[in-house]
Amino acid sequence: MERFIENPKFPIREINEKSKKEKGAARPPYWEMVFYWTRKPLIGARGVIAGSLLPYNIDLERFKNAICLDEKTPHRINPRIPDDWKKYFEGKKLLDPFAGFGSIPLEGLRLGLDVTAVELLPTTYIFLKAVLEYPKVFGKILVKDVEKWGNWITERLKEDEDIKDLYDDSAVYIGTWEIKCPHCGKWTPLIGNYWLARVKDNKKGYKRLAFMKPIKTDDGIDIEIVDINKLAKENKLKLSDAKVNKNKIKIGNLEFEVPNPNIESRKSQVTCLFCGNLIKFADEEGNHYLNKVKGKDLEFYVKFALKN
Repeated sequence: MERFIENPKFPIREINEKSKKEKGAARPPYWEMVFYWTRKPLIGARGVIAGSLLPYNIDLERFKNAICLDEKTPHRINPRIPDDWKKYFEGKKLLDPFAGFGSIPLEGLRLGLDVTAVELLPTTYIFLKAVLEYPKVFGKILVKDVEKWGNWITERLKEDEDIKDLYDDSAVYIGTWEIKCPHCGKWTPLIGNYWLARVKDNKKGYKRLAFMKPIKTDDGIDIEIVDINKLAKENKLKLSDAKVNKNKIKIGNLEFEVPNPNIESRKSQVTCLFCGNLIKFADEEGNHYLNKVKGKDLEFYVKFALKN
């Protein structure tokens, strides 16, 4: 029996466009728990699962409405399965033998399937329980309990004389590699994201804004933390009035610009934060090249530097 996913009308382009948003600022909140290698967009998983179960000739507009493709951020809304379509989902089994961070089984559950998720990595197994199992068992009370005990732990850590500075209100950390620049010989961090916090409080505007800024010194690169909460308070401004447009922040008469990443993995290039030169490729001896050379086995300079 042919399924809707095989129909040329299957809205793959629209699903891809919505999926792109999940990789950016509209990403699902639970993705902030941990960086996972290949996090599948939820609307992509939802569309493929639903399209694989529904008959070939279903109505396209009903399908879009059912998977919430007509919404701005469909992954934030549970699917709306019509009563006459539930027979295609209820009782159907979905097995994900390499569940990873759980996008496929999560959407299977939201569609009403009988889901089994398998994962061998112990850490990922725990995340799957947090994403798939515990919310279903404990419901909304779990959100309040996590917030309550998370705050309790943080307050206790703030009282510890040895580590309390690590848990003040502005403490956010990003780990990064650094390599020695083949041009100037200085060490440069590889920073793919300078944002430390960009948190909204529903309709009340932003409640937390902070980012990093590289500072050039005689010895190399230092990192300065720009805490917008602190600066807003010092200038008697409301953080909720802050406007953020991509990497630009404006609040009252204050304006800030969050730096762009200095590493672009897809282009195999890094910009040295000290001298500003591009770093591209390396041969087996570590010699640097800005372009591929015919007959030479070159790799991304970062990969060579981290291996050696």
